[in-house]
Formats: sequence, structure tokens, C-alpha cells
Amino acid sequence: MKLPDLGGTVITIKSDQKKAKRCYENSLKTKIGVFTVTTRAPSEEEVARAEIARERRPEPAVDVLEREIGGRMFKLGKSLGQGTQDQIAEVIA
Repeated sequence: MKLPDLGGTVITIKSDQKKAKRCYENSLKTKIGVFTVTTRAPSEEEVARAEIARERRPEPAVDVLEREIGGRMFKLGKSLGQGTQDQIAEVIA
């Protein structure tokens, strides 16, 4: 029986069929979690995209108030209007 090893070369097994089949099945199992990691410097475009993504991320509120909703305490940003806070409370409760 011929099959590839983890290095990519073809190996030949001369044995009875059951042992050869078991060996082949085991070789397939070991490849399931195998992957190759390559390292390279990111391109200027990738760096620019990452910076844009960072700029678009919401930042945590600095000024917060604690409010009980549904028997639990939650922190809501003070900059939220009362109507928005009430809508959040309705969704959580």
C-alpha cells in the first residue's frame, strides 16, 4: 500500500491488508490538526486596514452609572440619553 507521510513523500507499506489499512487510517487522523505557520511582514495595505479597524472600534464609556435591571446591576454610559437607557433596560429585562 502506498500513502503520503506528513512530509509529503510517498511511502510504501508491505504488510497484510488489515495492518496497512489501520496505518493509512491513522495517517489520516494525524493530519486533521496539522497546519503550517508561515511568518512574513504585513503589507502596508494590511497595516492600514488594521489601523482603520482600530479607529472604528467603540471605546468603553469613561463616565458610567450603575443601574439595577432585572435584579442585576449593570453599568451604562452617562452619555446615553434616558430614553436609550430605558430601551436597554427593556431588552435586558
